Amino acid sequence: MRYAIVQNGTVTNVVKSAGALAENWIQSDSAGIGDTYENDQFTAPEPPPAAIPKSVSMAQARKALVLGGVSMASVASAIAAITDATQRELAQIDWEYSTTVRRLSPLIASLGPSLNLTDAQIDALFIAASSL
Repeated sequence: MRYAIVQNGTVTNVVKSAGALAENWIQSDSAGIGDTYENDQFTAPEPPPAAIPKSVSMAQARKALVLGGVSMASVASAIAAITDATQRELAQIDWEYSTTVRRLSPLIASLGPSLNLTDAQIDALFIAASSL
């Protein structure tokens, strides 16, 4: 049999044994180290949040946008809508010629709101882009 050793409501070890050797040994075929035990039920911990990449390649960023429902035409329109001519040209240069895009770049700071993307949504896009 398989037993979870529970201390202060948390599984600290899992062992195979013919029987429970202590009161805190709870028979379970699925409990894992780090699970919580409450009301006769084991619960796995939430996975840690994914790290937000500082930068991704421009190809990864564009793929993540498309997969996230943001068209390249929307990005082009957002860049075209930048009122300051110099800032618009700088954004266009970054969009067309950069090989990478930084999460905290001026381009992302200006395009995010124009594309109705929250900071959390942009973070999620960067996380998704890092795996493409």
